[in-house]
Amino acid sequence: MNGGSRVVGREAELAAVGEGLRPGGPRLVVICGEAGIGKTTVWEAALERASAAGFCVLVARPTESESQLAYSALNDLLADVLDGLLPELPLPRARMLRVALLLEEPGHVLATPRAVAFAVLDALRLLVRHGGALLVAVDDAQWLDPASAAALGFALRRLGGGDGVAVLLSCRAERGTVVEQLLTADRPIQVELGPLSLGALLRIVRERLGRSVPIPLMTKIHEASGGNPFYALELARRSVETGALSMPDSLAALARERLGAFPGPTVEALLEVAALADPVAGLVELAPLEPAFAAGDLVVEGERLRFAHPLLRSAVYGAATPLQRRELHRRLATRVSGEERSRHLGLASEQPSAQVAAALTDAARGLAARGASQSAAELAELALQLTPPEDRGPAVVLAAEYRLHAGDPAGARALLEEFLPGADGDLLARALLLLAWTREDDFDMAARLCRQALAATSDERLTAEIHLRLAESAVGQGHLTLALEQAGQAVSRADDSGDAGLLVRSLSYQAHFQTLAGAVEPGLLERAIRLEHTLEHPPSYYGPGAMLGLRLMWADRLGEARPHLENACALAAAIGDEVARAALLVHLAQLETRAGDWARARGLADEAMLLSEQMGLRQIESGSCSAAAMVAALTGRVEEARATAEAGLAASRAAKEVMFAAHNLGVLGFLELSLGNPAGADSHLRGLPDLYTRMGYGNWGVNPFLPSAIEAALAQDELARAEALLSKLAHAGRDNPWAHATALRCRGLIAAAERDPRAAITALEKAAEAHECSQDPFERARTLLALGAALRRGNQRRAAREKLEEARDVFGHLGAPLWAAQASRDLASIGGRQPGTTGLTASERRVAELVARGNTNREAAALLLVSERTVATHLTHIYAKLGLRSRTELARILPTGGPKLRASDDAARAGNGLASEPCPTSWPSRMSPIARRRSQP
Repeated sequence: MNGGSRVVGREAELAAVGEGLRPGGPRLVVICGEAGIGKTTVWEAALERASAAGFCVLVARPTESESQLAYSALNDLLADVLDGLLPELPLPRARMLRVALLLEEPGHVLATPRAVAFAVLDALRLLVRHGGALLVAVDDAQWLDPASAAALGFALRRLGGGDGVAVLLSCRAERGTVVEQLLTADRPIQVELGPLSLGALLRIVRERLGRSVPIPLMTKIHEASGGNPFYALELARRSVETGALSMPDSLAALARERLGAFPGPTVEALLEVAALADPVAGLVELAPLEPAFAAGDLVVEGERLRFAHPLLRSAVYGAATPLQRRELHRRLATRVSGEERSRHLGLASEQPSAQVAAALTDAARGLAARGASQSAAELAELALQLTPPEDRGPAVVLAAEYRLHAGDPAGARALLEEFLPGADGDLLARALLLLAWTREDDFDMAARLCRQALAATSDERLTAEIHLRLAESAVGQGHLTLALEQAGQAVSRADDSGDAGLLVRSLSYQAHFQTLAGAVEPGLLERAIRLEHTLEHPPSYYGPGAMLGLRLMWADRLGEARPHLENACALAAAIGDEVARAALLVHLAQLETRAGDWARARGLADEAMLLSEQMGLRQIESGSCSAAAMVAALTGRVEEARATAEAGLAASRAAKEVMFAAHNLGVLGFLELSLGNPAGADSHLRGLPDLYTRMGYGNWGVNPFLPSAIEAALAQDELARAEALLSKLAHAGRDNPWAHATALRCRGLIAAAERDPRAAITALEKAAEAHECSQDPFERARTLLALGAALRRGNQRRAAREKLEEARDVFGHLGAPLWAAQASRDLASIGGRQPGTTGLTASERRVAELVARGNTNREAAALLLVSERTVATHLTHIYAKLGLRSRTELARILPTGGPKLRASDDAARAGNGLASEPCPTSWPSRMSPIARRRSQP
């Protein structure tokens, strides 16, 4: 490979990159290391290999100065293909892309982050459709502008490994938040570049300097540079020139010394290149730069100028005095326009200036309109610094609002608390409300601040906003009735204000709290969804899409819920709303836990935990702890589960919140039950039903602890308490498949405790059938375990063995060792095997019947809610036990008398013995029109 010949001492790392970008590989490769270590060299060689392999390559090389310009990296990536893409994109998406990239004025339709992100997603899919494999390559990704990173992250999270898109990033070892945003879609392969060997440095120096350096001197250079090739090359260059090794204080000092060799006009021109966000030939005079071109320190790519190494750019700008920088920015402001001109004007100003501050504020609002919230926050901060003291109030509030939205509640709080003493009226109310939103760590304080804000304003819109915050504080503190009252007030005020966006959020709050209360007002959420379609800037977390997703999840309609929550999470990421994203990650983790995808649930919970800890969001931290602890408990990591849940309880106590504290108590109770300690489980669970009743909750699907609480009560011989809890669960089961199935299981357990084995077996058999309408494989396995135990006590040994083997298999597939061990113990108590006519286990028999009907492995896996690999393993055992070699032989000896099944057929479940009766009609098997519309982009 041509590019590979330039790579010295990095052959293994380059091979690792190539392995990561192969078809079927991880799809996302990150080359990381310290400055000067050679990341760009490996990255460029990988690009050459990818191009030779047939990849269509999109390239961006952002710089530190460009990170200030919204969508600058996106413009670089699409520059060569945009003209061909725009005519093929849907007109609204094409227009959003043109507006975001400053190819068209926004007009009356602003480029929302979601619209831009979906346009990028469509563009990448088009490129794959036309050209095959696509590689998105970003060098120095830590300098990506936040708007580009959000749009790319959104698109990449929605492109699966089969979509033909790979990503190659190089970045500093300290990756930064924008790089982390791109890495949430996958588990990337990370190629860490460490020090080069002495031999590799010898080759580099000889090739670059055209002469050898004596080994003793190179040994000292190798030691002094720590194997860093940039540092070593510069030390060798100095040593050749001076005849001795002289050491600078640092890499930056070395870069400054190197630049000191240039004449004054060259340094001045280089300073202009360093300060421009997008340095092109037309903005800078090229003649003074010839020495830098000749030395290889400055590179021309088309019309753009680029430093050969980021350290050189930092050294140039860092060497200038404050006065030189102000003069520089004043000069450059006359050459550029738009957002960059406003930024240069701000950096050139020494004294407050209302005119410059206004220009910066307008630019900040323009960035927000283009979906670049973090960049907007930076300009708003600069505007605040230049606002005259008498006019600082609105500027403080705007800067704090942008800081909060960008995920810096502590910074927003510091600004607001300094401003409050001199404020009054609506401005004071707005500041108090924003301050309340920064107090996710203390709901009591948030409520007090909101009440002060209500007393300071009579504005309808602002009053509605305050009632919404009071509602959120109330529900966090466990006062759902009060939350419903506050949400109703918000709806009334928002309706009067005429603000459609505010009304959508208020209706969504009200619908959400009604869902928690289990008393849903027909048409309320649907109204919010209809209104949302009219908005240019839809909300992410407390929007109707997310609230519909939660309602569906708590109703055990997980497949329908998932796209709504994922869409809301992607929108939050695209607009930089990290608070909303953290909360949505918690709910997605809960959903995947119920669906049996515990690895994904753990990853989502860990990400939510990291975000909430960084931002000081105590309630969300408690929620993420409960989600992570539940996965740990399910997978048998006992000490981790206990410690994580206790950490969640501590976070709840710090925030004075109750909602997620109850979730963590539920996890601790479940953990003790899993360990065979029902008394310990009861100590955590027995107070939760009364707590939920006092809080006003009527939806028992929100925190699914009731089945475990009933089992714990039965173990304490408290049948009356178990019966009372069962009545709550059975009531919830009228429109919730999970609640219906688990209520039947608990009815069977109560019958067993009452020494009525026939009633117990009947109820548990009905529960096993009912689980086929649910989407929680773990709870189904719990029911099979209970049924097997009841059959064993009823001396139905063969049937007991079949159910217990099936329970053990499901627990094993899910990765629930504590419960699999319980099933194995119950199996051992039965005694010797009682083989069936085929000699197959229950699970093997079900696979055999499906395959004999003509179903593929994938179709059988979908019907049985297991993986294709599990089906293949069962088939191997089946063939060995029966002495068969093919599906045809299996069908011949195992006639089923029925057609091939489809996982979507209700009849398929019944015909395969997966259910003996259809799901109740009160549980819709198809997505409603509103749900279907919400799940689509």
